Amino acid sequence: METERLIKIFYPPRGLLKVVSKSPLKSELTAVDEVSLKVNEGEVFGLLGPNGAGKTTLIKMLCTLIRPTSGRVLIGGVDILQEEDKAKRLIGLATADERNFYWRLTARENLEFFAALSNVPRARLKRAVSEALEQVGLTDAADNMFYSFSSGMKQKLGIARALLVNPRILFLDEPTRSLDPITALGVKQLIRKRFADDQGKTIFLSTHRLEEAEQLCDRIAIMDGGRVIFVGSVGELRKKVTQKDKYIVETKGLSDKWLAKAALRESLHDISLSNIDGNGSWRLEVKTREGDSVSKLLGEIVAGGGRVVSCYKEQCRLEDLFIDLVKGGRSN
Repeated sequence: METERLIKIFYPPRGLLKVVSKSPLKSELTAVDEVSLKVNEGEVFGLLGPNGAGKTTLIKMLCTLIRPTSGRVLIGGVDILQEEDKAKRLIGLATADERNFYWRLTARENLEFFAALSNVPRARLKRAVSEALEQVGLTDAADNMFYSFSSGMKQKLGIARALLVNPRILFLDEPTRSLDPITALGVKQLIRKRFADDQGKTIFLSTHRLEEAEQLCDRIAIMDGGRVIFVGSVGELRKKVTQKDKYIVETKGLSDKWLAKAALRESLHDISLSNIDGNGSWRLEVKTREGDSVSKLLGEIVAGGGRVVSCYKEQCRLEDLFIDLVKGGRSN
């Protein structure tokens, strides 16, 4: 899949439409701003960004639900604007919106209805439904009413619906939202092992869960303000964002006066103190870009009559990298 300078601008309503419309727009809004991406075949590609970044609008354009203001989208070499019907047969979209299903129909009946809407040939419709249910592990619940399903089962049925046309690229919008950790793990295993590794499908995954992106995705894109501000692997993100190293030091035997003096050391850039057990044990969190300054601190602890119980470097979280990258982009 490839996009070329994709733009979506929403305009405020005018004339009679302005009178009857409930649109909050007072001026034009550029939701997606010249986004150019290339997703490799068989890749799990993650899309991240804060609320309002343009992620949902981008996915809707890629799935032919709304038309771009300008730009180009190719799915498997097919231009979705020029050959929309052909492109739709290559795309499967699963969202976390339960309102898309009919609650008083069974899972099988829901899928048969949506398969017909997707122009699945009548001769293979029932087979396509059965295969989709089997792939997500819902065969035994196929004839149960949708309203009786748990959140995890509803999420899996949404994925099953996206599989009805045997898509070349599977779009998943927050596939583990509102799921408990065990159920979310099952959904993630479906995505990574069955669909990506075993079947070789291309997965385009939108998520707010940064640890999920790190677990599942080969590469990620980060959006903010309608623009893509980063594309690459998580490892490349760690290299791009200059982070202070974080060290955790636990000490015994130091006075409050000594600790207060240590907190003012400019060479350490950032240090926070917390009392561990009220018996003279302290935890120091030190953030610095200068490893030598931590060594000096340890030497001063010992020279001041204290004892270093432990000292270790803590890996920065993907969430911290994301926040720093977004803040850095907004300050430019």
